[in-house]
Amino acid sequence: MKEIAAKNRVNYETLLDTVSLNLTTLINHWLRNKNIPAIHNTARLIFIYKNKRDVVQGNAIDSFRPISITSIFFKLIEHLLKRRIDRQLEAGSTNEIN
Repeated sequence: MKEIAAKNRVNYETLLDTVSLNLTTLINHWLRNKNIPAIHNTARLIFIYKNKRDVVQGNAIDSFRPISITSIFFKLIEHLLKRRIDRQLEAGSTNEIN
């Protein structure tokens, strides 16, 4: 992002603040309306092969590890929600999460 800012002769901190504000506004809008676009709240499940030895022993299903691929927006939403919930729990508050 620093390269983009430099190329466009924009202050990096200003660009970061603007992007953060816009993303926060968008994500808060989705959460308030309980309407995250399907493209952002669906995952693609991929199975990664772990160990050839297990297939020989007849435990083929145990030879694969599931990986969930989600959009970057959904990962960001998960991270932000976790931080909000953690802050509320640390504060000992049982009120609605801000």
